[in-house]
Amino acid sequence: MTLEGFFLNSSRWLGILFAIIAAIFLLPDIFVREEQSPLASEYIPLAEASAPIFERNTVVQGSEHRVVLHAPALVDLGDNELVAVWKYRKSGKRADTRLYRARLTNGRWAAPELVTSAAATGKELGRYIDKIGNPVLLSRPNKELWLVYVSSIGGWSTSQLNLKRSLDGGRTWSQAERLVTSPFFNLSTLIKTPALELRDGSPVMPAYHEMLARFPELLIFNQTGQVRDKIRMGAGVGRVAIQPAVAVLSQNKAVAMMRPSGDTPTIFETRSEDGGENWSVPKSTELPNPGGPVGLTLAQSGRLLLVFNDDSEKERDLTLAVSIDSGSTWIKLGTLDRLGAGEMAVLTYPFLIRSGDESYHLLYADTGTQTIRHIRFNDTWLDSMLKQARLKQPSPSGPNDAR
Repeated sequence: MTLEGFFLNSSRWLGILFAIIAAIFLLPDIFVREEQSPLASEYIPLAEASAPIFERNTVVQGSEHRVVLHAPALVDLGDNELVAVWKYRKSGKRADTRLYRARLTNGRWAAPELVTSAAATGKELGRYIDKIGNPVLLSRPNKELWLVYVSSIGGWSTSQLNLKRSLDGGRTWSQAERLVTSPFFNLSTLIKTPALELRDGSPVMPAYHEMLARFPELLIFNQTGQVRDKIRMGAGVGRVAIQPAVAVLSQNKAVAMMRPSGDTPTIFETRSEDGGENWSVPKSTELPNPGGPVGLTLAQSGRLLLVFNDDSEKERDLTLAVSIDSGSTWIKLGTLDRLGAGEMAVLTYPFLIRSGDESYHLLYADTGTQTIRHIRFNDTWLDSMLKQARLKQPSPSGPNDAR
């Protein structure tokens, strides 16, 4: 074969290979679709008035050189008990990544304990793993706890999902199981935000892709922990938004807020009007975003709470906002944390949930102090902040008020 013929044949095969890869990641999901149960909704009624609560705590603070504590997640076990999990990364010739967890009981965080590492995950799976991250916890029936987390053989676009199980509230864990999220290559599926359920009890995990086309989706699990289906959120659109945080507004309506993955420095949203089966094309909102994830949860009387970086350039603050119209407009209640002038760190990866004791819990990472921080507040405090925010808003001017 001539050199010219070799390059011609090589180019032809490369073209076929790229076409196959593009089809895998750009076409809609290829699982055999079933008729889905809608997303489970929960209306939170007005609670009896109680004393306002706003508390700041430290889950863990690191002290090692070149270590970052990152991507925290949280789950409510009931009986005033929470479990947090986060990523530990130490840079060097070869990065050392691990997952740690801690337990909150009676208002106090216990000492952190190791859950797994990249090396341990690779050994359990029987394959090379370069790094792990982005853990999410799911509370299951009979006090079972699932830990779903990302592993990668290189960059995050080569990521896959893994599952560990605990039957004792996260004290001990099973070996890692590799989850299949795509029949082809099984690459580039990541997670970050709290899990949901369908009305039939099936777990649902908001997820996203980062290879070629970047897009959000929902992974639907069966009761034994396998991915049985997935739903593309905003089909046909890529490289717009990722890391969907989903809130179910009613029996049929849901909204997801997302970080941008393109050049538009704003939060994006997508909506469903049929219980999560179909989603609108993601669109930009008026809220700024520098490329960081957001926290979203449902509050009492249909309100929505959002925690985000109120900055289009850097994750230098975390702001709390509330919506009383299903996310159409937002009222900023105040800044929960802010970096000092000149600090080179970020305040990032907010993870927001509502617990069974009618409290809201926010975890986030402060990379400058190697700290995972915890903020707890309740509806009474929220109401007081909302009243203050409304008093600060200027009254609308009528046509005869203009001068």
